[in-house]
Amino acid sequence: GLFTDATIVGKGGKAEIDICREMISELTPEQLEQAARTSYAYYVAATSSDESLHGVATDEARQNMAMRMARRHLVQMKGDQEEATRIMKAALTFRKDRQIDALRACYAVAHDGSKCASLSIREEELPDADQMESYRKLIKNDLDRQ
Repeated sequence: GLFTDATIVGKGGKAEIDICREMISELTPEQLEQAARTSYAYYVAATSSDESLHGVATDEARQNMAMRMARRHLVQMKGDQEEATRIMKAALTFRKDRQIDALRACYAVAHDGSKCASLSIREEELPDADQMESYRKLIKNDLDRQ
């Protein structure tokens, strides 16, 4: 799995999974959702109008994906929980201020098959129905593994 039984060397010698749980417990519900959306698989599922795909964006998946973000920052800060939490929150502020999810949405294909009007994506670059189904399965499998 993502987390090991090993401890992060540093303050308190706690297991990384416990540190990450503490880190995400400091987030607001909005920040928790944004942290989860750093996972593209979770983002696609959470914003999908396809109910079978949207249904996999559960509270458990949200927690797991937010934990992944916390772990990335914890590893980057070499186990310094306070600094990792500060940097993670700053990254979430950056994502919110820069509207990263809105940018991602521009890559979406509308229900009528047209591309987002704000991008110049050639039609041949857009996935066909088989590719879309393949992507949906990959996204669902990624979230199911979490």
